[in-house]
Amino acid sequence: MKRYCTLFYFLLLSITSLFAQDKILFQEDFNNNNQNWLVANEAEATARIANGKYIIEHISPNGAQVFFNNNVRFNPNQNFEITTHLKQLAGNQQYGYGLVWGAKDGNNFFAFTISSDGKCNIYRFEEGEFINIRPWVRLGNEIVKPLGDVNLLRIKKQENRMSFFINNELIHTADYHPFMGNQLGFVLNSKMKVVVGDVMIKRPLEDEEKEAKPKVTWVNPSHEL
Repeated sequence: MKRYCTLFYFLLLSITSLFAQDKILFQEDFNNNNQNWLVANEAEATARIANGKYIIEHISPNGAQVFFNNNVRFNPNQNFEITTHLKQLAGNQQYGYGLVWGAKDGNNFFAFTISSDGKCNIYRFEEGEFINIRPWVRLGNEIVKPLGDVNLLRIKKQENRMSFFINNELIHTADYHPFMGNQLGFVLNSKMKVVVGDVMIKRPLEDEEKEAKPKVTWVNPSHEL
């Protein structure tokens, strides 16, 4: 009976581990530029990949600079989660930097931004018009890490709702808006230099289960091993 209980325990543990995993749709660790991130050395901005990081800089103190990747493909109508690690190295600490998603071009995108002085802003830029999803709010450096520290941004879509997290703290929820395009990237809203450590897009496994549920054969409890 003891051997049977042990077998049942490992079977249950295996099923739990299987269901705990998510499907990775896109992953970037910046060990190379095989996924064609923008690389530039211009008067207004620079972008390069070095030492496993994506290093982006907005040189001008005016306006915003967006760094796009148009090779990211997944179905935004399904549930998904986007995460990225960012660190501001230098520059204006009162203006935002962060993640861009669902972008068509520089006049049509969604953005989730933070500032090194402890603020957060979520917005969409549509046909050149700025529309707040979450107006600027001061969260403090207990949640938004300051200059020189790494911040984890996470966006989660569940059905028709979006949840936004900073360093695993839920800071806002909002209705889901359809993507304007397929581009993913980063935005710097003033003169600043930022390092991107990674980007990942995942799909919750429970959504995969709806399409193909694994079959489990149960051992007859009355059978002694």
